[in-house]
Amino acid sequence: MATFINPFVDRGFKIIFGRDESKALLIDLLNDLFENEHVITDLSYLNVEMPADCTDSRTAIFDLKCKDKDGNFFIVEVQNAAQSYFY
Repeated sequence: MATFINPFVDRGFKIIFGRDESKALLIDLLNDLFENEHVITDLSYLNVEMPADCTDSRTAIFDLKCKDKDGNFFIVEVQNAAQSYFY
């Protein structure tokens, strides 16, 4: 019996990409998605929760802290649906 893991939900994403063994694969995937806008050289896994500022917004849980080839740091939040406050 085969097991399906949905990479578009937090738990599935972390099962597939949230291990040191898959770090290089995740960096390659993100670099392909960014199409040279950013070139990631390293990343660390986060579980940082940022509470909502007001009652009509939602809490954000940031998934990845990335470092690019120029030494800049930025976060990547994985979403599977459109969010009003993320661009």
